[in-house]
Amino acid sequence: MYASNLDWCLKLNFLLGVHPAKQKSFTQTLQYLFIIFGSCAIMILTVLLLYYKEDAVSMKDITDVSTNFTMFPHGMIKLTTLYMKRAEILDLLRRTKEHFWQIKDDREDVKRSYKLAKLLKNLFFNSVVLFIISAIVKPIIIGGNTLTYKCHKPELIPRWLFLIFQDAMCVAILFTLSCTDVLILTLLILTQIQFRMLNEKIQTIHDNEVDFHDRLKECVDHQNFLMDFVDRFSKVFSKTILLFIGNIILSLCMCMYIITTESANINVQMEALFHLIAGLNEICLCYSIPAQTLMNEADEVGKNAYFSKWYEHPKDAKLILQIMIRDQKRMVITAGDFVRIDMEMFLTACKTIVSYCMFLRTMSMVDQ
Repeated sequence: MYASNLDWCLKLNFLLGVHPAKQKSFTQTLQYLFIIFGSCAIMILTVLLLYYKEDAVSMKDITDVSTNFTMFPHGMIKLTTLYMKRAEILDLLRRTKEHFWQIKDDREDVKRSYKLAKLLKNLFFNSVVLFIISAIVKPIIIGGNTLTYKCHKPELIPRWLFLIFQDAMCVAILFTLSCTDVLILTLLILTQIQFRMLNEKIQTIHDNEVDFHDRLKECVDHQNFLMDFVDRFSKVFSKTILLFIGNIILSLCMCMYIITTESANINVQMEALFHLIAGLNEICLCYSIPAQTLMNEADEVGKNAYFSKWYEHPKDAKLILQIMIRDQKRMVITAGDFVRIDMEMFLTACKTIVSYCMFLRTMSMVDQ
């Protein structure tokens, strides 16, 4: 059922040159390097634009090109993670296929989770597509010397060719963000369903005395496996998520500043608005909501074990105790072992974005 989301991610991985099962492919490496060097080129050309500016660089000049210094590093970090961690990501995908308990498609709660995952993916991807369209259409509508991303254009390169290059980089970077975020979203929801199934098995384990010890041992082993799976997941994505949070807060702060600046061009404001919507959707839908639901489900394992009829099977009490002791080490999804990923983090990020936006407005008034 969830294979569609993972297949979708793997198809994008192949296009971006980071398919986890093709680690020895020279073509994949060339695709990856093209996107990395292309993104670096746009950032260097942006620096040259500010360097060659005749007047002093103002706050408006910086905000006009802020996307180049936030979105492209963001995409490069995630793309490099997908490239450098291909073996680990492949291991995670294999573990979901080989060791996860089989999910029955006729379960209503599973259907709801599947619809939620599909809805979150579609909402986020649609907001990304909206941002891509707004960025690509802008130079076509305005015309003149307008570019997809404001930067220095070498005189030897025709405008149409440079636009194609910028549009290709725009699509590649935003597809990288979509691919990484949907992969993380799907893995979190799949793990949350596994914890839910574990809770249900613990709750009903005393309803049948047949093979009680073996079924209880299976619960202990599956809990250990899931905790280990989350640890492996964190080792792959934790640092990347931390860099993402810092980057996205700065990026959305700039977007809000542009939107609330009366002197800003309406086209720039609309592009900033689409960027803001996509960014907030990314934080909330792909990280905060699935991580929060996963941690909530994992917290129930120890409680269900404690309130089970363990006293009816004193010989197996040690296994129940193992579950409760393992649950004492709370499972927390963090960014770099520093920031807890949950809905509180999302609200804190929103407040931080607004606070920094107000600070920038104050600084711009002082400059005037």
